[in-house]
Amino acid sequence: MRNCRLQCGKDGNKELDAGFLGANGGHLFAGGVSLTAMAYRLVERDVHPSLLVAYGKDGRHWFVRSKSIAEMWFPKDRLDEESGAYDILFGTAQDDRFMSTVEGDTWFDVEWADQIELGEQSFRTQENEVVSLLVARSKRMLAD
Repeated sequence: MRNCRLQCGKDGNKELDAGFLGANGGHLFAGGVSLTAMAYRLVERDVHPSLLVAYGKDGRHWFVRSKSIAEMWFPKDRLDEESGAYDILFGTAQDDRFMSTVEGDTWFDVEWADQIELGEQSFRTQENEVVSLLVARSKRMLAD
């Protein structure tokens, strides 16, 4: 199953596979584990510095961040129209099959967030909810 794979880079650092979450939506995997539950566990276990954020049309529902992400990185209350998650929730876009790169200010109100990049992969969990995995691509996001 390709939906949850890590690769080690040349320098030994873990890098997320381009199709980290696959395109399985919120469906169940073998053993009855949902994609949301699997992603939540990966974030909590700090497999890679990341956040998992859920939004509805009424705003942010919940989020979890890896221990390695600094606490200043608190997701915006509302989805930015520049995010892929926005198109999935409010438009007709399908779940992301691959992780894309976005600027940090798409997701965070930190003053210099536009100077960093994140990996973003989003999927619909319910008719009115989308979940996004945000992966740090800058050491500036890491806790001390």
